[in-house]
Amino acid sequence: MKSETYKQIFEGKAIQAHFIRQLLEDNGISSLVIEDSLSQVFPLFVASGELQPVKLYVGNEDYTNSLNLIKIYTIAKLDKKRQKREKL
Repeated sequence: MKSETYKQIFEGKAIQAHFIRQLLEDNGISSLVIEDSLSQVFPLFVASGELQPVKLYVGNEDYTNSLNLIKIYTIAKLDKKRQKREKL
């Protein structure tokens, strides 16, 4: 990341944070996942999101583009689910 100033873009389960991180990186946006220190002691329990959510940060200059990518992905995912239901 070019900037030393970051904005939080997501807070939730580790698996979701890492998926979003990969989506952003596939589109040229660097991000930083901050996990609770307990994830080192109880990795499976923490990864399930049972203790503390993880946080995903992007640089200020990438914040708006990151939000747009997440929105586009979410809309596409919802549209795919809708189409699947209509086929039933």
